[in-house]
Amino acid sequence: MPQQAKIADKLSIIRSVWHPSNSHDPSSHLTQTGYYKSGPKGGPNQFPAFGSVISRTIGPNHPALPSYVAVPSVMRNGRAAYLGQSHNPFEAAGDPNKAGFAVPNLQLAKNISVDRLSSRRDLLNDLDKQRHVKDLQGTTDALDEFSQQAFDLVHGSRAREAFHIDAEPDAIREQYGRNTVGQSMLLARRLVEAGVTCVTVRSTGWDDHNNIAKGLASHAVPYDQGVAALISDLHARGMQDDVLVIAMGEFGRTPRVNGNAGRDHWGAVMSVMLSGGGLKPGIVGSSNRKGEVPADTPYRPESILAMMYRHLGIDASMTFNDPTGRPRYLLEERELIQEIL
Repeated sequence: MPQQAKIADKLSIIRSVWHPSNSHDPSSHLTQTGYYKSGPKGGPNQFPAFGSVISRTIGPNHPALPSYVAVPSVMRNGRAAYLGQSHNPFEAAGDPNKAGFAVPNLQLAKNISVDRLSSRRDLLNDLDKQRHVKDLQGTTDALDEFSQQAFDLVHGSRAREAFHIDAEPDAIREQYGRNTVGQSMLLARRLVEAGVTCVTVRSTGWDDHNNIAKGLASHAVPYDQGVAALISDLHARGMQDDVLVIAMGEFGRTPRVNGNAGRDHWGAVMSVMLSGGGLKPGIVGSSNRKGEVPADTPYRPESILAMMYRHLGIDASMTFNDPTGRPRYLLEERELIQEIL
């Protein structure tokens, strides 16, 4: 990561994060929610992802924008679970690097005027007043909130302008890298600057069980450039204290190269990078000399989520009722990383 190495004075790197699973689905669920997924692999979230928690507790920083956006698509286990479908992410649903990128349905259909849209909204509200439906999944409430969100997005121009990445100068776009992950990072900055509270950027292709050197050559280079550009750009715009950037995967990779010149899943130790949010830059923790386990200052992924909630003023000890009516903490493990506070 040579580009990030150049801005290491802006990074907080936790080198001793660990957890005991080597499986994608439960590990992804843990790093998104603070809880392992139980039972068969796959399927929807069992606990709400952090973006959905942020949507429920804070909402957007501007009423005409979503509170939680996934670029270019939602991450595995990145949905709302029992917080309700209206707190699932708004998905960009496209590659920001493609020419003419535009998010679908952010403008009125050609034959619909603003007045006609308002009339339809009034009719929908009248129908809703006559409807008394209860369901276990919260679908009815979600549809009401979706309708309101859809009206706000289409009625105003702020969302269209925020997603209009072509408005960025060519020099900025080149700084981030003209590729999917780089332009996704740039779009994330635009969205947060416009008033979206939480943006996730999905960077895939890191499961290098075979020929890891070739794999890293293809996906590490654009990722490194995009992350370094995002952090540098936030500092240049004076946003570094307001915005917290977190780069975290599901687990690390085995300390030994396998027979296929790759590395396999390794929950026993991994590094996580944070930047901004008023945190102190520096290195926290280390692994043993073989890169197998933390040698000191061990932290779990829940501590990363706890740092995020702290930054946003969300009490990680607050509870929401799960589908059985049982109150569940946002995080049962919520130790903060004191070394960077």
